[in-house]
Amino acid sequence: MICFCANGPRAGRHARHPPWRSRALIPEALDDRQFHRDHHPRRRRRSPAGNAAEFTADTAQRGVPLRDDNGLLLPPVRFAGNCAPKARSTSRQQRLCDRRRALASAAGRVREFCRRGATAIGYRHYRTCRRTLGKGVHLRALGTGRCTGDFPIRWLARLDRVRHAVSPATVSPSRISSFAGRLRRGEPLVGTWVKLPSPDVCELLASTELDLLCLDAEHAPFDRGTLDACLRVLRAADMPSLVRVPDSQPGLLQDALDQGASGIMMPHVCSGAQAAALVKRCHFGPDGRGYSGSTRAAGFGRIGMADHLAVSREQTVVIAQLEDAVALDALDEITATVGLDALFVGRIDLTVSMGETDPAATRVVAACEQISAAARNAGTTLGMFVGDLRELPRWRKAGATLFLLESDQAMLLAGATSLLDRVRSSG
Repeated sequence: MICFCANGPRAGRHARHPPWRSRALIPEALDDRQFHRDHHPRRRRRSPAGNAAEFTADTAQRGVPLRDDNGLLLPPVRFAGNCAPKARSTSRQQRLCDRRRALASAAGRVREFCRRGATAIGYRHYRTCRRTLGKGVHLRALGTGRCTGDFPIRWLARLDRVRHAVSPATVSPSRISSFAGRLRRGEPLVGTWVKLPSPDVCELLASTELDLLCLDAEHAPFDRGTLDACLRVLRAADMPSLVRVPDSQPGLLQDALDQGASGIMMPHVCSGAQAAALVKRCHFGPDGRGYSGSTRAAGFGRIGMADHLAVSREQTVVIAQLEDAVALDALDEITATVGLDALFVGRIDLTVSMGETDPAATRVVAACEQISAAARNAGTTLGMFVGDLRELPRWRKAGATLFLLESDQAMLLAGATSLLDRVRSSG
């Protein structure tokens, strides 16, 4: 380690220590010992009487004699221990010490961008670094402002001790911030349906390695408060979430997105006009969703309007669910809708709409293949619910990349049934 003295007889370059990788040094350090010799001389012990005499002499020299209301001179004031307080010094030493304390306090905490990348709500947060004491490092090393004077500020940046200050190449982005891009690129995604309106269930499923969860507000009893509680848990766990709303009312779409949902799934989309209206209501803009900076999606006011609009535009997912026979005649219009991120085949309702009772019926399978071909030709992501997992290879080959399999209810029932079967078979 090379230190430099700024002035004095020892000015110049001095080798003090071997290199230390974890500390950032600059060539403006001063010799600490010389500083203390110059500004903190050893004081001679004085008796209490001497202190009082010095106080009286000091006030007299400064032309501030002690007088009462009638103008009469007063005797020197005596305090406990027969000593009087010293007058406030304005010496160079006192000024330097006051300034040093002020600058050290300002340098104690420095805000800078975290290099982790985007967080769950899609913006780079600030991290605060605590500066630890070091030897002879000038305040200018910390980048906290201009510093003049010939005294050192004993602070040293130890950025290596902030655990998440690592190379961006070694840190993957959050699941929520990367979800929209993964879905649009057609990466394989596997999730499940949440039918039980319980934050505890959401927390449990969010601890798994599923790619997403879809809250079924169409067929499950999710009210506004329960939906908010579930989305809060999923947001905190960095789990991407879709909300299947019961209809296209603007208030329902806005509530789900403001509360932190990653996207919207709209059932029973049957035309291109309906798909275009859905996209417009899910995004900000003319005739779009209303804006508020106090929502969870906006960081409760911590994200500016421009940043929130940009994040929402990039990360909000809009999915149209095709589950009606009439939608087959409008596939070209629906797939041509700008801003529509994916199509999702509602195979069960499609079966009912076509007058069948078996999802594996030939007509139903042919309709699913027709939707798959339209999505593949338009370059649109395709999602499906597959009841029989043995069919997964077939639909993957057809171009489906988003799969919502099973549900919390189904897994709970399957676990209980399996447990009972094992107990009965054990004799």
